[in-house]
This record gives sequence, structure tokens and C-alpha cells, in this order.
Amino acid sequence: LLTDCPSSLPVELLAFYAKAEKNNVRIEWQTASEQNSAYYIVERAKKAWQTFEAISQQIKAAGNSSNLSLYTYFDDKPFPGTNYYRLKQVDMDGTTTYSDVQAVVSNASATKMISLYPNPVLQGTTSIEAEFICELNIEEMDVSLKNAIGQTVYSEHKTMTQGYNKVSIPSAELASGIYLLQVASQDQTNSYKVLVE
Repeated sequence: LLTDCPSSLPVELLAFYAKAEKNNVRIEWQTASEQNSAYYIVERAKKAWQTFEAISQQIKAAGNSSNLSLYTYFDDKPFPGTNYYRLKQVDMDGTTTYSDVQAVVSNASATKMISLYPNPVLQGTTSIEAEFICELNIEEMDVSLKNAIGQTVYSEHKTMTQGYNKVSIPSAELASGIYLLQVASQDQTNSYKVLVE
């Protein structure tokens, strides 16, 4: 959730906000007029008091304009949880000013699968190993394997801890076919195809 902030930019800023969309964060700002404005850069921090880092390239500004201008940038790799954004505006003479800070809670999962093996799986193989990296201290996940008609053949609730995690999925009795491995956190579900030959 965001709180609207007054502009401190040398342009007439009508709006500056961010919104979580699936795994992305949409950042938008609108100006009513601009004078000698060269470009913008979107910056982000994990904590409001930490150093902000640029996450965008230079976004060309309107320069000199008395018309409405709308800008959009997508952060496609937000931090899990709260992200803090601000807008850096640079004039044609190099003068730099910043907007106030805005915060948005990302829907991105803190746990990412880094490996799934073997895949394809030979019939009779004892287990399928799924490896994860978790960025939070703890994240609760539900791991399930479904066959081609949607029947759940394996499920497990897993508490992921910070760093490396592994889930072993029994596979010795799986019939040949295509399966769907689903990994669900509180905010999202990711699916991975598994082939048993």
C-alpha cells in the first residue's frame, strides 16, 4: 500500500506511485509541466534508511513542456516484501533532485527454485530432487505433484529457511506421463512440468 507524497521535483508532478502486479511492480508518474528536464531514473531500496540504487536506465524526460506527460517503468525483480522507491530527476544543466520515498509490498515469492532433477525422470527412479533458495528467514510453502488428470500424487507442507533448501519427491511408483509440480506460497503459485519416461 502507498501513501501519496507531495512533489519535490523542479517539475509539476501530479502523481508518483507504485503498484504490485503479480511478480512485478509498476511505477508511474505524471507531470503537468516540465522545464529543462533531461531524464529520470527510478531508484529502489530494501529499507527506507538504506542506500538507494538505480534500477532503471535513463528515462528521457519531456524537456520543456506544458502538456501532461505520463511515464511508466516496471520493476521486474522486486525484493520480496516491502520495496522503497524514489524518483531521481536530472535537469539539462546536471542539477539533480529527488522525489519523496514511496513504499509498496511486492507479491514476489522469497523462495525460488534453482534446480529440478532428474527431469525427464526414468521410471523406477527413487526420487526427484527440487532445490530452492529462500531469501527470508522463513517462508511457508506447499509442494505438490499432480498427474495429467489433476490428481495429487504427492503433497508436502515445507517450511523454507534462509539459504539452501531441498525437497525430495518420491517417484519410484510414478507411471510414465507428464506431471505438474506446484510450489505455492501465501502470495503465488509456480508450476513446473515433470516428464516420467
